[in-house]
Amino acid sequence: EVGDLFAENEPWRKEFDFVFECHTIQALPLKVRSEIIEKTSQFVANNGQLLIITRIRDSETPPQGPPWALSMNELNEFEKQGLILIEKQQFKTKEMPEITTLRLEYQRKD
Repeated sequence: EVGDLFAENEPWRKEFDFVFECHTIQALPLKVRSEIIEKTSQFVANNGQLLIITRIRDSETPPQGPPWALSMNELNEFEKQGLILIEKQQFKTKEMPEITTLRLEYQRKD
């Protein structure tokens, strides 16, 4: 089944034990980030996990893009949606050492 992330997905609300978000949010303009973060968070079931892999920027200054790397304030919105940050790993790749990437694991506690 295919869904529209911008549409209401009430049947999928808190239905998934594992949600994987890899580089999708950073491909979207800043003006839709809060809405997408809220909608993505709603998929995570009680005791479920959300795994995010994304580029990170070190300031709140709007970035050049696309892709538009996420800020820590944007990532903190996942916690405002009821998710708890379990683990955060920062890394760089050999191919693009100038870009910082984060791997974040969140969990929804019931």
